Amino acid sequence: MDHFVFFLFFLYLVGIVVTSPIPHEDPEWKNDLDNNQNLEWHQFPSTTAEKRSFILKYPDDKEILQSSEQHSARLIGTAHLASRDSPSCLTFTYEITGDKTNKLSIFIDKQHIWRSRLVQEHTQTQVQLNISSSTTPGLTRTATRIAFDGQLTDNVEIKLEDMLINHQPCPSSIKSSPSRTIRSLTSKTVPGYDCTFEQDMCGWTQGQNTTLDWFREQPASNPLADVIGPLTDHTYGNSTGYYVTCRKEIPDIRFSDIDISALVSPRLPDNTAGPMCADWWYMMHGTDDIELNLFLVANENFTSPKSFWRRSGNQGRHWHHGRVQIDPGNQITRVMYYIFARWNIRSEVSLDDLTLIDGPCIKSDFYTIDCTFEEEHICGYLSDPTGQFPWNRGQGSTPSTLTGASQDHTLGTAQGHFMYIGNPQKAGYKARLISVVEEPEKGRCLEFWYHMYGQNIGQLNVYVNTNISNNDVRTLLWSRGANIGDVWRKAHVSTEYTVSFRIIFEGVIGNGIEGDIAIDDIQRLSKSCKEPNNCDFEDDNLCGWENIKTDQFDWEITSGASSTGTFASGPFQDHTFGTDEGSYAYIDTNKNRNMNDTAILVSQSMTSTDVNGMCLEFFYHMYGPGVGRLTVYLQMEGFQPLPMWTLADEQGDAWFQGKVGFAANNDHSILIEGKTTQYGEGDIALDDISITNGYCTLLPQHAVPESSLITTAAPSITTVTTPSHPPTTFDCDFESAACASWSIISKPELAWTRAQGVVATQEDAHNPIYDHTGNQAHGYYLLLKPNTTTPFPNNNITSELRSSTMTDNPQCLEFWYFMYGPHVGTLNVEKFSGAFSQLRWSTTGGKGYEWYHAQVNLQSSTSNPTQFNIAIEGTWSGDNRGSIAIDDIILLNGTCRTSSYQCNFDSDDSICGFQYGTTGQFNWTRSLASIVQAGVNPDVDHTTQTREGYYMLAEGKNRNANDRALLLTPIQDRTTGSCLHFWYFQHAATKQMKLNVYVLSQSSILWSHDGSLDNRWLYAQININSPSQPWQAVFESELLAQNPDASVAIDDVSITRGLCPKPGDCTFESGLCGWTNGDSDSNMDWFVGQGIHSFGTGPQYDHTTNTAQGKYLMIETSWPTEEGDRARLQSVVFDETNGDSRCFRFWYHMYGDHIGTLNVYLFNGTYTRLWSLSGDRGNNWYEGQVSYVSSIRHQIIVEGIAGIDYLGDISIDDFTFTTSNCSIRPIHDAVPTVETTMPSTTTTLRTTLAPQSSLDCNFEQGVLCSTWSYDVSADFRWEVSQGQTSSANTGPSVDHTYGTPSGWYIYMDASYPQQSNQRCRIQTEEIEGQRCIQFWYHMYGMDVDTLNIYIKINGQLNKPVWTRSRNQGNLWLKGQYAVFPPANTKYQIVFEGIVGQSYLGDIALDDIVVYTSCRNENRLCTFEDASICNYVNDASTQYNWVRTTGDDPLASGSKPTADHTDGTSNGAYMLIDISKPSATISNQRARLMSQTTSSNGEQCIEFWYYTDADILNTSSKLNLFIRSSTTTSNSSDYLIWSRSISNERQWRISQQRIPHGLALSPYQVIFEGVVYKSGATSPVIAIDDVFIRDRACLEPGNCDFENGMCTWMSLLHFGNASWVIGSGSSPSPYSGPQNDHTLGNTQGQYLLLNSLFTTQQTAVAVIQTEMFEPTSRAGRCITFWYVMRGSQLDHVDVNITSTQGSTMIWSFGTDDQGESWHFASVGYYADIEHNIVIEGTVTAQMQGYYAIDDIGIRDNYCETHPTNAVVTILTTTTTIATTTATTTIGTTTITTTIATTTIGTTTIGTATIATTITATTTIATTTITITETTTTAITTTTSAIEVTPPSEDEPNLALIFGLSMGIGIPALLLIIGGLICYLKTRFPNAKVEPAAATNTALGAVTDIPMVPINTTEKNSTLVAVVV
Repeated sequence: MDHFVFFLFFLYLVGIVVTSPIPHEDPEWKNDLDNNQNLEWHQFPSTTAEKRSFILKYPDDKEILQSSEQHSARLIGTAHLASRDSPSCLTFTYEITGDKTNKLSIFIDKQHIWRSRLVQEHTQTQVQLNISSSTTPGLTRTATRIAFDGQLTDNVEIKLEDMLINHQPCPSSIKSSPSRTIRSLTSKTVPGYDCTFEQDMCGWTQGQNTTLDWFREQPASNPLADVIGPLTDHTYGNSTGYYVTCRKEIPDIRFSDIDISALVSPRLPDNTAGPMCADWWYMMHGTDDIELNLFLVANENFTSPKSFWRRSGNQGRHWHHGRVQIDPGNQITRVMYYIFARWNIRSEVSLDDLTLIDGPCIKSDFYTIDCTFEEEHICGYLSDPTGQFPWNRGQGSTPSTLTGASQDHTLGTAQGHFMYIGNPQKAGYKARLISVVEEPEKGRCLEFWYHMYGQNIGQLNVYVNTNISNNDVRTLLWSRGANIGDVWRKAHVSTEYTVSFRIIFEGVIGNGIEGDIAIDDIQRLSKSCKEPNNCDFEDDNLCGWENIKTDQFDWEITSGASSTGTFASGPFQDHTFGTDEGSYAYIDTNKNRNMNDTAILVSQSMTSTDVNGMCLEFFYHMYGPGVGRLTVYLQMEGFQPLPMWTLADEQGDAWFQGKVGFAANNDHSILIEGKTTQYGEGDIALDDISITNGYCTLLPQHAVPESSLITTAAPSITTVTTPSHPPTTFDCDFESAACASWSIISKPELAWTRAQGVVATQEDAHNPIYDHTGNQAHGYYLLLKPNTTTPFPNNNITSELRSSTMTDNPQCLEFWYFMYGPHVGTLNVEKFSGAFSQLRWSTTGGKGYEWYHAQVNLQSSTSNPTQFNIAIEGTWSGDNRGSIAIDDIILLNGTCRTSSYQCNFDSDDSICGFQYGTTGQFNWTRSLASIVQAGVNPDVDHTTQTREGYYMLAEGKNRNANDRALLLTPIQDRTTGSCLHFWYFQHAATKQMKLNVYVLSQSSILWSHDGSLDNRWLYAQININSPSQPWQAVFESELLAQNPDASVAIDDVSITRGLCPKPGDCTFESGLCGWTNGDSDSNMDWFVGQGIHSFGTGPQYDHTTNTAQGKYLMIETSWPTEEGDRARLQSVVFDETNGDSRCFRFWYHMYGDHIGTLNVYLFNGTYTRLWSLSGDRGNNWYEGQVSYVSSIRHQIIVEGIAGIDYLGDISIDDFTFTTSNCSIRPIHDAVPTVETTMPSTTTTLRTTLAPQSSLDCNFEQGVLCSTWSYDVSADFRWEVSQGQTSSANTGPSVDHTYGTPSGWYIYMDASYPQQSNQRCRIQTEEIEGQRCIQFWYHMYGMDVDTLNIYIKINGQLNKPVWTRSRNQGNLWLKGQYAVFPPANTKYQIVFEGIVGQSYLGDIALDDIVVYTSCRNENRLCTFEDASICNYVNDASTQYNWVRTTGDDPLASGSKPTADHTDGTSNGAYMLIDISKPSATISNQRARLMSQTTSSNGEQCIEFWYYTDADILNTSSKLNLFIRSSTTTSNSSDYLIWSRSISNERQWRISQQRIPHGLALSPYQVIFEGVVYKSGATSPVIAIDDVFIRDRACLEPGNCDFENGMCTWMSLLHFGNASWVIGSGSSPSPYSGPQNDHTLGNTQGQYLLLNSLFTTQQTAVAVIQTEMFEPTSRAGRCITFWYVMRGSQLDHVDVNITSTQGSTMIWSFGTDDQGESWHFASVGYYADIEHNIVIEGTVTAQMQGYYAIDDIGIRDNYCETHPTNAVVTILTTTTTIATTTATTTIGTTTITTTIATTTIGTTTIGTATIATTITATTTIATTTITITETTTTAITTTTSAIEVTPPSEDEPNLALIFGLSMGIGIPALLLIIGGLICYLKTRFPNAKVEPAAATNTALGAVTDIPMVPINTTEKNSTLVAVVV
C-alpha cells in the first residue's frame, strides 16, 4: 500500500511539473543558415532583459544582391508548447519599410500561422498570437520549432522587437460571457440572428477592440452614393431599403493605418442535432486592401476564431451571395463578420439579409454538374477507373511544397475543399473526374476555376462525352499546360448540346513532384459563353478579367464621372455608349496611394496563337495632373511578364484607342497594369477591350515600353513537309536515352550531349528552349556541349555523332539543326569508310533563333564505297560562342525530294525538271565542285558548302564570242507577281562572260551581270510578271570574248509567289534577304536576335513588330569577344545608280556603357566609309540613313565593332533602299570622321567682335549681362556655366567665345527638378526700331526639345518668330533673326528654352550680338534687286536666264503674270529668254550659276519654279546641279534634281538637300534649263525665291502651317473655295478651332476651309503636295490632325493622283466631331510617281468648317484612323492599264480610252471588293459591260447624270446608270469621270445635275461621283439610256 501511495504521489508531482506554466521561455533564436538567401537576422538590444529584438536588412555590401529579386532569411527558435487547448502567447512588435512584396511570416512546425498584411509606413505594429503544437495531445508540452520568415525585395528592412513567449493564453479582446443554459435548436432561426436591417440591428452587435463601427444606412442617405456603396438594398432592391455598412467617416480625423471592424451575431445554441447554414448577401466596392472574413467563434473568449470564408479587394458594385455550413460538434457559439482593411472614403463593405437556416447548405442527395466540393459526396462526380489514379478531395494546402493550392476558391480559406491531383505519380499518368449526366436544357456555358502552380505542371484537359454509355468516347473542349502561379483562374467552356452529356476533367502528371493541379466551383450558366476577354464592363463586372491579389489596389467599375467633386481627372462618360450611364473600368491614383503602387487586371488564360498572331484593342482615358502609367504585358505562363505597350502622364481629356499585336507559342494571358508614378488627381480608365485574330501594329506608335523583363520565346519552327516513309533504325528524335544506330564519339573538351531546353537554357541562353520534335521545353535534342572544366586547345575540336554501317544506294539523310550565336562553329555531314572520307554537307556561323531543315544526298557520283558510315560533326574552338544542336534525324530511300519551285541540283541528273535550251551553241552542265577545273570555277557548291555538292555550270573555254548556253526552269503557272531567287558565281574579268535572265515568251532581259566583284557566291532575285500565260525563266550564259578563261555557275534556284522584296530591303523576320556574313577580316558574325540578351545593353524588342518575338540582327560583345572584334554584313550586289542618289535607311540600337562603333561602307572595288556612329545612344531604336552614288555595281557593308566589354551589344533592323538624295541621320553625329576628308564642325579660331550694341553678351563675366534679365514668370532660370554641363551626353563642354572649358555661356539645365515642358526665358530691356539678332546655340542630347525666340510687345509673347527643335549635334551653331517691329513700338527680345522628356536635353546660348540690320549673306535671293544676288549666266550655253516681271513685254505666252515673292505683276523673277526666233529648238541650254557659297552644316536649297509647255515641248527640263569649288568643268557637276516641263502654269516649291559630301567644301548652285521647241509656242521656265538653308530639308509633305503651307499648294480647279491659313486669333471667317494642334494656343496656325468661303451650291477646295517617288514595298503613311465642326457637313478626302488617274484612299465627314483635334492616318502603295491631294467639299447648306494641322508623311504602311473612315486599302501596288472604248453619239463616233484597274483589295466601310474591270462604251444606245473576278459587297446605289444643253439643236441627255454588281469606287469613277469629261467637252455650256432613277430596284440617286457604289445583285451590266 505504501508503494502504491508513493507511486500516486510521484505521478502527482510529475503532473505538476508537466502542467505548470513556465512564465517566460527563451527559444534561443538563431539564423537558419540552411534556408537563408544572402541575408541574416541581426540582434539588437530590447526594452527588457527577457525580451529579444532582431533586424533584417540588406548587407552594406549589396553588390551580391539584385534589388529586383526577392531574398529571404529565417529566424528559428524552440519553445515548449502544448495543444491549442492550452495555448501560449507570442508577443512582438514589428515594422516593415517598403511595399507589399516585403513580408514577415510565422511558422509553427512548418505550418504557416501568420503573416504581415499591409505596408506599415514606418509605424510599429504590436502583435499577440496564441500559439500551440499541432502534434501534442492534451496538456503535455513538447519542444516545438518556431520560425520567423522575412522576405525582402528592395533595400529596406524588417524590425522585430520585444519578442516574448509567455505560457499563458493571450489576454482576450472580448470579455467572456457568463455561464449559459444549454439549449437545443428547435426553430429555423436563432432569435435576433435573421436580419434585413429595415428596423434596427436585430441581435447583431459591434465587436470589441475595433476601430470602425458597422451602421445602418439607406442608399438615399449615403453622402457618397454617386461614388461608392450600394445603389439599392438587397431586401427590396430600392434606394429606401436598409443594409448595414462599414466605411471611413467624413471627414476622417483619425490617423489609423489599419482598421478593424467586427459584426457579431447573437449567441448560437450549444448543441444542435444537425448542421446549420449561415446565408448572407454582401457588397465590397472600392479598390483598397480590404478583407472580409466570416469567423466561426468557438468560445466566448473570442481567442481562436476560425476564418471559414474570406473575400478581398474590389468585388464590384453589386450584391453577391455567400453561405457557410456550420457542422455540429465544432462548438460554434457565434458568427462574426470581420473586416481587416486599409481604408479611404471611397471603399465600403455592406451586408444585408443575414439568415441562419436549420439544416445543411447543400442536401446530401443533391447530385449535379454544379459543385463546390464542400460536400463529401462531391455532387456525384466519380473518378474514371480506367485512369491510372484518382482525383483527391483536398482541404488547405496540398501535401507537396511549392505547388498546389493553399486554400479553396469557394470559401477562400484553408477550411474550404477542392479536387486535386498530385504526386507521387509517374510522369504522364492520367486521372479523370467524370460528372453526372447533364441535360442540355439546364445551361449553356460551363464555368469552373482551376489552380496550376508548380514548376512541373502537366496538363489539365476538359472533355465532353455525348455517348454517356461509353466514357472512352470523348471530345476535347479545353486544355492548359503551364504554371500560372499560386492563383485560382476562371475558365469558360461552351456546352450548348442537344443531347445528354457528361463533362470529364482529366489531369495529367508532369515531369516532377511540383505539379499539383486543382479545380473548384464548377457551375453551368444559363447564358451562352462569351469571349471572356472581350469586355465593355456594362454588366457591372470585369467579364473574364480579374484583379490580381498581389498588387496594392484594384480596378473598379463605375459610370459617369470617375472624379467627383473636383472633376479634375478621369472621363465623364464611358466609351461604349458615350453617356454617363455607360460603365467602364478605372483606377483612382489619388486614393492615398503610395508611389509605384499598382493595380493589375489579368485576362483569362489563352492557348498559343496561330502564325498570324493576335491583336489586343482597347480604349483608354488618361487625364489629370497625377496620371501615372498604364502598361500592357504579355504573360507567358511560367515566365516573367513582358511589357508590350505603355503610356505615362496625361494624354488628354478624351478616349483614345490603343492597339498592340502579339504572338505566343504557349499558354498565355494579358496583364493590364495601372501604376501611380506621381501625386495628384489622375484617374486612368479602360473600356471596350477586345482580342481578335491577326497581328496589329502599335497604336499610338509612341506607346513603346521603356523597360521589360526577360521572356524566353520559343524558336520559330519552319514547316517543311517531309514525305511519309517507313521507319528505319537510323531515325532518331532523342526522346529516348539512346538511338540504336548512332553513337557519340566525344573529346574531353567537347561532346554531343542529350539535353532539354528547360535545363540547357539555364546554362546558356543561346541554346534552344524547345526541341524540334514536339516544340516542348521538356523535349530532348542533341546539343554540342563544350566542357567548361577542361581548357580548350588553340585549334578546333570536333565531336561526332556516328552512324552504324550503311550500304551504298540512293539515300537521303534529313535532320533539323539549330545554330545560334555571335560566333558559332561548324556543322558538317561526312561520309567515310576506312581511309576514305568525303564531306557531303557543311554550314558555318550563327543563324536565327529557330530550327532549320537539312537534306543531304549520301550517294556520290564519283566515289561510293559499298559500305560506309556517316558522321554528323560539330566543330568548336575556344573562341566560339553560341549553340549548335540537332534533332529529328530520319533516313529516306532515294534521293532527296525537290520541286519545280526549288532546286539545289544535288539530287540527280534530272535537275528538278530544268531544261536545256535548244537555240544555244552549248549547254550548261551539272557539275560536282570537286572535279571541275580549279581556278575559275567554284570549289564548293552553295547548298552544302562542300566539294561534294553540285551546281549548274557554263564554261567559256573553247567557245566563240556570242555563243550562248540556255537553261530553262520548269514551266510555271501564270502570275501577276512571282519572285525568282538564285545564287550565282561568276569568276571572270569584266566583259568576258555574261549571265542574263529573262522570261522565255518576253523579249526584254530582266537581269544581267558581266563581271565579278569577288570569288564567291552572290545572291540575286528577279520579279516575274506573266499574267496571261504560263512562263519559264531562262538563265542565259553569253560569251563576250573568244575562248575566255571564265565561267558562270548558278545554284539554289527557287520561285516564290508574290513580288520580291526590294533588293537589300530586309526586316530579318524570315531570314537575311540575301545579306551575308563575313569576310576574312571578320572576327564574329551578325546573328538574328530576339528579345533581351543581356541586362544593361541591347534592345528588348525588334523594331519591325515592336515585340520580343520580332527579330533583328545583333553583335554580342560578351566573352570571348574582345575589344575591336568586327562583324561585317554584306549586301547583295546592286546595279550602278545611273547618276541618281540612292538612300540607305536602317534602324539601329546602340545601348550600353561600352558601345563600340557601327559603320556603313560602300564597296565598289574599294571601301568608302559613308556613315559612322560610336558610343551609347540610349535604350531606343533610332533611324539612320545616308545617301551615296556609284557609277558601277557595288555592295553595302554594315560593320559592327565591339567595345571593351559585354555592355556593348549593337543591333540593326529594317533595311530599306530608295532612289533619293536623303540627308544623313543622325545629323552631325553620323558623319564619318576617319577615311573621309571632313572639316572641323566646331569653330576653333574665333574673332572677337567689337561690341555692336549694349545688348551684346558673351557671358564672360560669369553673370547675365545688365541689359538682359530673367523672366520671373517662367518655370525656372537659365544658368551661367563653364565647361561640361551637369549631365554627360548633353550640353556643351566648351563655350563658343574661346572654345575652351574655361569660357562662359548660358544654358538651360534639363536635369531634375525640371520637368518635361517646363520653360525658362531671358529677355532684353525694352528697345525700339529694326534690329538683327545674331547668336550661337548648342542643342545636343537625345531629349532636347525646343529653343524659341519671341518678340514681346506689351507683355505679350505671341507666337515664336524663330525656333529650333530636337538634337542638333554636339556643336555650336549660328542663328540669326531680323526684327521688323511696328513703327514707334517698344518690344523685348526673348529667348526661351523648353525641357524635353528627360534630362539629356540641355540647351545653351553664347555670343549674342545685336546689329541694327542683318547683313546680306546671299542665302536668300528674291531677284528683286537688279544685282540678282551675283548670280551669273554660263557663257558657254545657247540661251540666258534674264530677270523680268509679269508686266514686262520681254516674253509672251504663258509666262508668270506675277512673281512668287510679292505675288504682284511688278515683282521680279528669273526666266529663260527664248525670244530669239526659231521654229525648232532641240537640246539647247541656259545655265544660271550662283556665287560660291560656304557651308554651315547641313544644306538645303529651297526654290520656287514655274513651267508651261504644250505637248510638243514637254521634252524640256529644269535641272539643278551642284558644282564643287574644286572643279570648274560642267562634266563634274552633280545633278540633284530634275523635272520635265509640263503645263502647270503655277508656282511650285522644291526643296533639295545638298549631299553632305559636296557640302563639305564651298560650292555653287546651278539652275539649268534644257529647251526643246517645235512650233510657234515656246516653253516657259522660271525660278524665284532661291533660299539656301543651313539645316536639313523638311521631309516632303510634312507641315505644321506655322510658316505657311510648306510644300503644299492650292489648286483652284473646283469653284471659288480654297484652303487658307487660319488661327484661333484670326478674325472670322479665318478662325476655326480656338487653338491649333502644334502649339496648342490661339496664335498657332492651321489649314482652314470655312463654309463661308463660297456661295456655290457645291465647291471643292484642293491642296496638293509636290511629286512623290513610287513607294517601296513597305508602303507609305499619311498622318494629320483634323477638326470637323458644324451642321450639315460634307466630307474631306485624301487622294493619290498620278498621270494615270486619281484614287481616293481616305474619306470622312458628315458628323460634327466637336472642336477637339482628332488624329487621322492612312497607308497606301503606289508604283508610279504621284501627288497627295487633300480635298474638302462644302455645300450651300453646310454651316461650319474643316481644319487640318501637323501633316506628316513617312515610309512604312500604317493603319487607318479613325476606324470608321471610308477607305480604299491597296494591299499591293496599283497597276493601271488602258482599254480603248468606242463612243458613238448620233452620227459622231469618238474613241475614248478608259482605264482598266487591277486592285489587290479594296475596303469600303465593311465591304471588301477584289476586282478586275474592263469597260466597253457605246453611247446613243449605250451599254457599258463590266467584267469582274471576285466581289463581296453589301449595298446598291444608283447614280445619274443629267446634261442640259443650252439650245434645242443640242440633244438633252439623261444617262441613268444602274449597277447590279459591285465593281468598286475606282473603276466606277474612271468610267463615269471619262463620260463626264467627254460630255463637258462636247457640251461646254451644259450643266450636270442629278436625274431621277429609272430602276426602282436600285438605291436612291445621289450626286456623282461622291458616293461609293456597291451591289449584291447578280446582273453585271451598266445601261445608259437616251431620254
